[in-house]
Amino acid sequence: MAKNFLKAGILKARAMYDEETRGFYEGGYVDDSKTKVAERLLGKRTKLRIQTPDTSILENQRNSSLVRRRQEITEESSSNLDNTYNEIRRQNQLLRDEMEAMSDQDFYSDTGDDLGNIRPPVSRKSEFPTFDKVVPTFSAKQNELQSYIFEKAKDRGYKGEELAQFMAQSAIETNYFRTLEEYGGGKDKYGGGKRYKGRGFLQLTHDYNYKAAGKALNYAALADDPDLVLDREIAADTAFWFWETNVRPEVTDFSNTKKVTRIVNGPGMLKTPERNDAFNFMKLSGTTLYEE
Repeated sequence: MAKNFLKAGILKARAMYDEETRGFYEGGYVDDSKTKVAERLLGKRTKLRIQTPDTSILENQRNSSLVRRRQEITEESSSNLDNTYNEIRRQNQLLRDEMEAMSDQDFYSDTGDDLGNIRPPVSRKSEFPTFDKVVPTFSAKQNELQSYIFEKAKDRGYKGEELAQFMAQSAIETNYFRTLEEYGGGKDKYGGGKRYKGRGFLQLTHDYNYKAAGKALNYAALADDPDLVLDREIAADTAFWFWETNVRPEVTDFSNTKKVTRIVNGPGMLKTPERNDAFNFMKLSGTTLYEE
């Protein structure tokens, strides 16, 4: 009887154990109290398999997070790069503004637009005198020098806007035909030094230009004696040489005073508005400029 009772208890415990194990696998739950009773009756510890979560969901979440982070880093880097470029542009503009402020009153900025958008001198206190107001004040020497280069240019075939632009540039480079020599002692920055300062109708400058002009015009002594360009005839010849060597190949529209000035005067582009005013005056005057 006792044996049958014990056997019945073991069977009941096994049934409880089987029921709880099946419940774990099928429903994912375990009644700990019943399991422990069954373990004591069966004399062993039950090793239950722990249900593992779906790793694909976690992997997808992790990948999505990484993608978002990469995108955030990319956007942040792009923003930082844009900020860096903008700061460089700002610093460059400040530098250009500072250079303008440090230059003399006749320094003009290069806007890259047409002549009408060139800014006026940094500290000009009054408007420049227009060419039509200047011409009546010319001395006999100024009129003579102006007439000389004008007739020489026409004889050489210069006409229309090219003639007007050549005369305008010559007028400003010679301070309205007052001089064929740069004022002052020149600048050390010139190629060859101060000795090769500006001379002539277009202010020939730098030793290499004197040498090239001398070779092209058969003035062998020009490089050794740059003052030869102060002679009116040689001044005209060197002006035509410079124009036909440097300006004409680069300019198709001679109404573009800004472009011509950059070639004749260099990056400083001094007195560009005055040159344009002179060009317009010369263009309107045409060949009747010196007729009575």
